[in-house]
Amino acid sequence: MALVPDDTQVSDCEGRVGTIIDTARDLFNETAGGFITDAFILRSINRCQQDIAQEDYWRREAWIPSVSGVNEIDLLTVIPQYHNVHQLHFVGCREPMTPLGSFQEYQELKADANTPGLPQYYVVQNNALYVWPPPDRDLEAGFCIYHSYLPDSLTCSAVNPNPQIPKAHDLVFVYFVLKQAFLRDRHAPGADMKFQEYSALYDREKQKLLAAGDPPGLALRSYR
Repeated sequence: MALVPDDTQVSDCEGRVGTIIDTARDLFNETAGGFITDAFILRSINRCQQDIAQEDYWRREAWIPSVSGVNEIDLLTVIPQYHNVHQLHFVGCREPMTPLGSFQEYQELKADANTPGLPQYYVVQNNALYVWPPPDRDLEAGFCIYHSYLPDSLTCSAVNPNPQIPKAHDLVFVYFVLKQAFLRDRHAPGADMKFQEYSALYDREKQKLLAAGDPPGLALRSYR
């Protein structure tokens, strides 16, 4: 079921985050927020978002510069929120570049010949992107990277209060919050069983989300 906001919202948080907070608190049987505060729930919501990002759920493309003769690009500088690189194109090339199996393969190619040309191979090592051969031109948008990423942290304010998942799957956040709440309350009678229950519900809801396919707004343009 989808979470539907109503006029009885208790949390001061806006958007779907406020609805998720109220739903989690209702299921925890604590409407006043004495044990699980808005701040605790919001931290848990953002930890849940990080966990989903580890599954490569959110993906997009980004264009980054190429510099003539330069093999190495610091990914955290050009794409701070990236998680994994899934495909790489050099501008003007119809086919994607070929990922190498190891950094050693890249070193062997570079040792053999490192003359600038059209980049054909790449490998990611320690948050750095290595390409071979190095590009033979300076371009503001030389490489197109299709990558997974972590969205911006959700907030209680009007700035980013709605998760970047279909609204029908907001229970994934509720269940994650509840398993964290019962983990925090683990010394209470029955808390271990509740933790296991909500852990299982969270895993099931997360798999439903992942199986539903791409998140809203994903569009992969042509590289030609």
